[in-house]
Amino acid sequence: MPGFAFGSDDVTSGKGPNPSVNTARTYRWRIIKLGPVSASTISGVSTQWYAKSLTFPTLGANIEEATGSTVKYKFAGHVNYTNANITFYNVLYGSGTSVQAFLENWARSIYGHPISGNPKNIDFNAVHVADDYKDTSIFSLRDESGGDKTTLILHNSWPLKVSHTALDYSKNELAEVSLELVFDWYSLESSNETSSGDGPSEEFLEQQRAISAAASRNR
Repeated sequence: MPGFAFGSDDVTSGKGPNPSVNTARTYRWRIIKLGPVSASTISGVSTQWYAKSLTFPTLGANIEEATGSTVKYKFAGHVNYTNANITFYNVLYGSGTSVQAFLENWARSIYGHPISGNPKNIDFNAVHVADDYKDTSIFSLRDESGGDKTTLILHNSWPLKVSHTALDYSKNELAEVSLELVFDWYSLESSNETSSGDGPSEEFLEQQRAISAAASRNR
């Protein structure tokens, strides 16, 4: 890799950087869960679902100052997170319904509830709990051998915007869906285990739901 030397770099003997050192790849973000949607939701079977692009959230903090006798002391104020933006290919399943339809149903749940349990009929005047549309979204950065090394968890996420690429009969490109996610906070988990591709266990998801619920009660 030009400009980088990972591991032992023996200049005197003419050896270069260690070629066995693995580096993160921008294209290897696996989508484990987008709120209520997962790879198994789309296909009905265990499969892999990758993001075409994922804009990693940026962490920042407001600066608070306290004036001393000769200097101003600076402290970190409340934390700010930028929204996460994900783009992926629109996947069709079964009878032809797309993953975009799943995500649009999630977005509609922010402003209303299904009538008689039918997601096609939405009552936008329905009264519901202010944050019952929030859900956990999970992504994993994979290594070259298929192991999930870093897992990004967006807690209490919800879709701010769901958009689709322009449809053009004169082109032969794959349809894409872009999703902008708002969330309360995120966490990172590292693992050296190789993923089976089945996604997170129900125990893991239950733990994440419990953490998010406890945080919501304490706000």
